[in-house]
Amino acid sequence: MRTYFSEFSTFVWIRAAGNGLTSLVGGMLIPFLSLNIYKETGGSVLSSAMIVVLQPLTDIVLTLLAGGIGDKYSRKKVILAALLIQMTAMGGLAVSQLTWMFAVFTILNGLGRFLYFPAANAQIVDSVPENKRAEVFGLLGMAKSAGGLFGPIVGVALFNISPVLVFFLSALSFGVYAVLIRFKTEDTYSLEEQPILKASGAAVRMWAVLFLMAASLPVSMLHSVMETTWIFHLKDHFEDYLKVFAYLETLSAILFILIEVYTARKTEHILPVKIIPIAYFLYALGAFILGLSANLFLLSLAQLLLCLGAILVSTHLQKLVSILSAPEHRSKGFAVYGLHWDISRAAGPLVGGVIYSAFGGTVLFYVLGCFLIGGGAVQTWLGGRYRKREEKLPAA
Repeated sequence: MRTYFSEFSTFVWIRAAGNGLTSLVGGMLIPFLSLNIYKETGGSVLSSAMIVVLQPLTDIVLTLLAGGIGDKYSRKKVILAALLIQMTAMGGLAVSQLTWMFAVFTILNGLGRFLYFPAANAQIVDSVPENKRAEVFGLLGMAKSAGGLFGPIVGVALFNISPVLVFFLSALSFGVYAVLIRFKTEDTYSLEEQPILKASGAAVRMWAVLFLMAASLPVSMLHSVMETTWIFHLKDHFEDYLKVFAYLETLSAILFILIEVYTARKTEHILPVKIIPIAYFLYALGAFILGLSANLFLLSLAQLLLCLGAILVSTHLQKLVSILSAPEHRSKGFAVYGLHWDISRAAGPLVGGVIYSAFGGTVLFYVLGCFLIGGGAVQTWLGGRYRKREEKLPAA
């Protein structure tokens, strides 16, 4: 175990701990953020929905306007600023009582997320060799799953005592994480030390990342639908649908914890262009099985397939983004690629709700399965084409 810990830098382990901590916080907040806003705004469902959507919309706008901020300044300072902004946002949400206050602090939280993830992922890539990146992204994913597993449980306990406690504990968590980053990590990036890639080469790489982002939309759209519309589909097929939903969500989290790092480590040597088609096939097959939603065994199998697909897609596509993005554009590359999550979080509930209302859940998941097949084909083509082109570019 000690040997394994020594394989990666201090930042990797702090980032893993931070991922678990922020995921725990997110797991506490997600079920109750809307409820608390709903309560404080006088029972307005529309106001609650509009405020919650502000965060992904903020991420999208800021990425388009300033996606490369983590490449222009010290990555460590950008990460610190992001964590302090999120800490302030959580503290603000704890004391907010008016609709405009909830809107302001939700946008502020979106600003913090926008700054944090691209810079943090870029710093991971700065400090981890290419042949270890998939495993490290798997390690981060495992920590996120562990936090997400216990977050709702802790959140329910705290929310029953006082909703404000959830937000204050979230603010404290971001503060602790910021202290660890400040005193226990070193910066890994200096713009002055990087070789500058020709504009044509940089444009080719960024277009490649943009196309990878677009082809990832079916994946994030499926996740968005599963976070919102899926429970209604389960309700159509199971009388005790809440227990079924809780069981499947718990099973998914446990599977991620148990197999994510192992799977990423064992597939590390396989080129992304070869592993991505398999991942999308697993995703599509899982979506088709979810469309049935009448058999608990098949639903459990679908969770396993989706878990494997998610691990392979997340670890290897992030690795591919790290390869395609030159050092001086890594933060921008991750910011652009991450747009597909924000787009799906903003549009997924609406699109999924419209299809579900018109045609039912079975058609919804069959449509998503077909889109996943198409997305996998596009990712395979893009991965092969731009990997070859990347090899012709000057070394970064």
